[in-house]
Amino acid sequence: MAALYNPNSTYGSPGGVDYSTSPISKRLYEQAPNVAFYDYMARQGAEDNETAFSRYFRSQFPNLQLAYGAATAKNPYLNIGGFMDTLGGMQGFKDRFKDMAPQQRGEQASSWAPSVRTIRWS
Repeated sequence: MAALYNPNSTYGSPGGVDYSTSPISKRLYEQAPNVAFYDYMARQGAEDNETAFSRYFRSQFPNLQLAYGAATAKNPYLNIGGFMDTLGGMQGFKDRFKDMAPQQRGEQASSWAPSVRTIRWS
């Protein structure tokens, strides 16, 4: 499945300028943190498909909202872009994903490794 959003495209902006760091875009990200997270996910190289990792990455948005809320209590001048820069990038998400059990990751081992039967020797 092809991604719907390409973080490297300017989508026809005047002069081909990337306005994602402009004050207008920062305000948009603050008002719609899910958009900021989706952009962050795309910039990190996470594929927008239905793999177990992609589902896991998208499922982290509620955790991000809580963490960002807690961080802004410590620093009310923090914006969501600055907060997401502290997340450790793709490797941090991959490490947390790898630390999970296969069932937690959404992998179904039974589809590629059928259950084992024990044969009793008499």
